[in-house]
Amino acid sequence: MTIFILVVVLLIVIFFVRDTNKDVNKLGSQGGIQTKYETLIELLIQNNYSLEKVTKSAAYLLWIDVSLKSQITILHAFKNVVITYILNNKFSDEQLLKKVWEFPNNMDQEQMLFKIFKDLSDIEESL
Repeated sequence: MTIFILVVVLLIVIFFVRDTNKDVNKLGSQGGIQTKYETLIELLIQNNYSLEKVTKSAAYLLWIDVSLKSQITILHAFKNVVITYILNNKFSDEQLLKKVWEFPNNMDQEQMLFKIFKDLSDIEESL
């Protein structure tokens, strides 16, 4: 019975890795994450973020103020894009806020950013 469970788990892992590699290769054939999410990245850069790092399936943007530092991660995840916002105290690196959004990867990128900024504005108003 234990061997059967191990085989099933191993097959699930193998299929997951295979599907992930297929998805990353498909993203690469579309020009990579910088091309697929070019509008979103450019809009963030226009809002004083700098593109810090790009991998096969993620882009990391950073904004630094006098006392705050925020990072936005754009992660391509199969049929979705996951956007994570983390706000830290620049001096202590204490995490002040973490918010995650998930959108269909074919959604209008300006609408994605509008939703993100609206949610962040609502959070700021509630403080």
